[in-house]
Order: sequence, then structure tokens, then C-alpha cells
Amino acid sequence: MAPRPDFFRCLLLSLLCLAYQGQSVYAQPAPAIKLPELLRRIQPGAADSTVVVNFWATWCKPCLQEMPYILAAHQHIEGAKVRFLLVSLDFAQDRMAKLLPFLAKRRWPIPVVLLDEPDYNAWIPRIDPAWEGNIPATLILYGNGKRQFLARELKPGELEHVLGLP
Repeated sequence: MAPRPDFFRCLLLSLLCLAYQGQSVYAQPAPAIKLPELLRRIQPGAADSTVVVNFWATWCKPCLQEMPYILAAHQHIEGAKVRFLLVSLDFAQDRMAKLLPFLAKRRWPIPVVLLDEPDYNAWIPRIDPAWEGNIPATLILYGNGKRQFLARELKPGELEHVLGLP
């Protein structure tokens, strides 16, 4: 007795559903970029705008401990002329296997990029000459040309205070 066509349709549909569940669908693409692209992305757009750039990694415990404070600041100043960017310093080869699944679980509302620059000695001084490369680190660029670099873990409410928010 030959199997009925309905059986094949159900089997095909079941296999497609299983295949779809196995697909990695990430909320944040976290593109891998080079330093020139990062420098373009972090330029303040106007004299009254500010850019907050946080350098972090999935394997950095202090980075993950401060992330709720960055997310709270982002939420607190929504609508202000402040733009946020999270710069992952994870290894480029770990993007698909580690970084993207990590971000998919968290669904952060802030854009994330992966800085694909393996020669740290070449690019770190271009971010801040005094930076020794420790993370977490937060760079704040103001539209008037001023800048602040915090090469340490932020405390609760500190980012709002530094940005002069109530």
C-alpha cells in the first residue's frame, strides 16, 4: 500500500518547521567593521548632539555588570540628541557562534558593531591616547568637540550624571 499524499505534505511541513526552528534568527546583526567605519559612525551629527560609545565583550564580566546602567541611561534619555553605540571587542571568528546568539537572547535596543581590528596597539591610541585597552570603557563625544573617556566600569546613574541629565 502506497503512502497517501497527505502523509508527504505533513512530513514536508514538519521538516520545514524543524529546519526553521534550527535557523539562527538574530535581533541585532552586529556587523563586523574596521576602525575607519567606526570612526565615521561615532562622529556627532551636530553641535548639540552627543555620541556615547561603549567598548565591551561577551566574555568580560565587568562589561556585563555595567550594561544595565548603559541600557537605563539609553532609556532615560530617549528623545534627547544622544546616540549610543555598543562596540563589541569579541573575536571576529566568534561573531556567529557566540556574539550573535548572545545578543539574540538579550535584544538590546542599542546598535551593536563588532570591531574587527586584531592589532590593538594600532587602533586603541586612536580612540584615546591614554587608554591602555581595558574594558569596559566608555567614550563620550560631544558635538562641540569636547570628549570624555571613562576607562572603567560605570556605576548606577553615573552616565546620566556625566551627560548632565536630571
